[in-house]
Formats: sequence, C-alpha cells, structure tokens
Amino acid sequence: MSSCFSQILRSIALSAILLLPFGTLRAQQRYDAYREEVQKLFQQGKELAAKRDYKRSLVKLKAAFRLLRDMEAEARTDEQTAKIKKSRISFLYFIGRVHELDGNLRDAVEYYSRCIQQDPNSTAAQAAQRALHALTPRVQATLRIESIPSRVSLQLTDPRGNTYTRQTPTTFQLLPGKHKITLQKKGFTPEKRTLDLDPNADQRVSIRLLPLLKKTTPPTQPPPPTRNAWGIVGWVGIGIGAAAVITATSLLVVVNGQVTSIEQKLGQPGVSTLQLHNDLSTAQSMEIGAIASFGVAAAALGLGITGLIIASQK
Repeated sequence: MSSCFSQILRSIALSAILLLPFGTLRAQQRYDAYREEVQKLFQQGKELAAKRDYKRSLVKLKAAFRLLRDMEAEARTDEQTAKIKKSRISFLYFIGRVHELDGNLRDAVEYYSRCIQQDPNSTAAQAAQRALHALTPRVQATLRIESIPSRVSLQLTDPRGNTYTRQTPTTFQLLPGKHKITLQKKGFTPEKRTLDLDPNADQRVSIRLLPLLKKTTPPTQPPPPTRNAWGIVGWVGIGIGAAAVITATSLLVVVNGQVTSIEQKLGQPGVSTLQLHNDLSTAQSMEIGAIASFGVAAAALGLGITGLIIASQK
C-alpha cells in the first residue's frame, strides 16, 4: 500500500517538473501578445493625435494603458517589470498631453499629477512637472475653508500627494482635481472630506465640527470587605444584638410588672375600668416592642457571628 502511494507521489512530482517549462512558456507567450497589442494601440493613438483627432486618440491610449496591468501580471523577470513601470509613466504623461491639446485641462492636470507620483525623477515625470507649471496660471483654483469653531487644525492633500497644514480660516491657490482635507480640534469630532475643484474655480467651504460626546463611566462597585472590615462588622453586629437583647429583656420585665399590677387591681372597689384598659394596652405595646427587639437581636447577632467567622478565615 505504501509502495503504491509512493509511486503516485513520484508521478505527480514528475508531472509538475515536466509542466513547469510549459507553464513558463505559456506565460511568456501571453506577455509577448500583450506587448504587441499595447505597442499597436499606442502607435494608433500617436497617429490620431498627430491628426488632431484627440478623442479617438485617447480611446486608443487608455485601452493600451489598461492592458499594461494584464501585461504586468504575466511578467516573469525584474527586467520585464521595470520596462512596464517605465511604460506606465510615459503613458500617463502622453495621455495628459493629449488631454491638454484637446482643451480638457482638468484631466490633463490629473494625468500629469499621476505621472509625477509614479516616479518624480523619471524623464516623463520631469516633463509633466514642466507642463503643470505652465498650466498653473490657466487652471489655478481658489479654495477658502472656514470652520465652526474657528482656529481648527487643517490638513490638505492635493492630487499630486503634496500635504499642507494650516489653521482655519485659510485660503489656498490649487490645481484642479480632488483634494482631501482633514479638520481636527480638541474636544470635537474630526471631519474628513474630499473636495473636487474645477479649473479656475472660486470655491468657499464652511465646515461645522460636532462636539465630542462625554463618555459616561459606570458607577464603580465598592470593593469587597477586607478581613479587618469583616471583623468590625462582626463586633458591631454582636454589640447591636446584645443591646437589643437587653432592651427586649427590660421591656419584658416592665410588661410582667404591669400585668401583675393589673391583676391586683381587678375586683378592687374604686378602680376605673378605663384605667385598667389603658394599662393593658400599654403592656401589650411594650410586649410587641420586646418581641421586635428580640428579632433585631437575632439578626444582628447572626451578622456579627458571620462576620467574625469570615474574618478569622481570611
């Protein structure tokens, strides 16, 4: 059984070794096919741009740019990956240039900015920087940001990835495109927004920050009694119980005396029945008080004894 299993494993391993060159070959073929298609579309885009057919040129160029992602997935060497990266940067610049020639300055700024972000030191990115510098006076937008409350910390990131930190209210001169802003102030909820600026826009934004909700802390539970605390509880309970026993005993003694006095007065001439009734009522009330005191004594003594037992065990 084990011998059969080993043969199967060897067969699988041998098949994988034989298929490996075939898989690599297929990947290289797909890579070459993508490269040919990208080159063809790029050449068509350049020819259409030379004829000032910018709309159709952009269709070809952007289709070629999308194929670069598929081409990169088939790359098998660092050299191939580096070439694709360089082509991507060049495509971004060329698409931005065609947008500029077509009069779509907003998209031109976007693609020039993306080109610079890929590799600021590349030849294409340096050309994009020069193009952006020349475009700036024609497309620069004004953005004023105010806030409630004022003097809020503001961070703005432009499409090229540049970050500016200021306090509100403040005014920016910016290139068109999407700008991310974050406002923060102690005691208030941070606010994040994305503002989309058109060329030559004059935009004013007022943002209200909401106060932070105060966190309610749940009431803390008192710590469990310590050994000393249980000892104190025990002795206090015994003291209260002893006092209650003395009180109850005293009341019973008084009640017994009151009852004896009432019995002696019964049948004697000149004794008022109303007076006997009042004395009896008083005796009954004192008896109830004595019973209640005995109950308090029992509870207190029980608590006291329990406390002392717990204190002795800790």
